[in-house]
Amino acid sequence: MKTLVHPPDYHQVVGAILGIVAVLLGALLYYSGVQYLETNFGGGVLPQERHFLAMVTGGIVLSLLAIAYAFSQES
Repeated sequence: MKTLVHPPDYHQVVGAILGIVAVLLGALLYYSGVQYLETNFGGGVLPQERHFLAMVTGGIVLSLLAIAYAFSQES
């Protein structure tokens, strides 16, 4: 008897865990980066700089996640 729902395979589990870690890491880096800028530059951080920092951090994390996923698919 076939089941319609397949158990998640290794790649799906690893991808989900990496995704959760990437989101948490991105949030942590974003928050700590904003704190760093605010403490070192006297709180004069513009909202644009915060958004730019968030975009750069998110881009780096997503790139690393995509590379890790590609390598996991090759094996």
